[in-house]
Amino acid sequence: MNERSAQGTLTGPEPFSLAPNTGFALLLIGVALWLLNSPRQLPRAPAQLVALFPIGVALISLLGYAYSAEGLYGLGELQPMALPTAASLFVLGLGILCACPDVGFVSVIVSDHAGGILARRMLPVAILAGIISRDALWRRWIQLKDLPKSNAHCCELFTGARSCARARLNC
Repeated sequence: MNERSAQGTLTGPEPFSLAPNTGFALLLIGVALWLLNSPRQLPRAPAQLVALFPIGVALISLLGYAYSAEGLYGLGELQPMALPTAASLFVLGLGILCACPDVGFVSVIVSDHAGGILARRMLPVAILAGIISRDALWRRWIQLKDLPKSNAHCCELFTGARSCARARLNC
């Protein structure tokens, strides 16, 4: 395979190459792990902040796979991030966040104060609202897909999503 690659007979991304967004996320995971176990006894909160970036990269790639949008999990002609890699990076980032729940912004979520209780109750609602609105928008997009593309149809898609949200909230 390497001989064919050297001769230029293979097309597409280089085999066994690392996607740039995967490399960036792995680098940040390494930095976050170093910050967690640094010999200087640094505060743990910067590790949580650094761990948010790989979570974001993985979440964008996972959304790209969910929406079948190759532009979200791949960068042009370069190797795209694989689905298992995106899921693993997401879980690894969450693991770093949960490594020290007593410091940083994670301490707010796990606290017994009003802010922590509200955060724990609102987090599932926010996730479910995103899933429900995605499904409502997707169903509306399927209905409008066969129509010619124009600005009027984009406005109709937006107002349809807004009316679906209002119907779910009984407004």
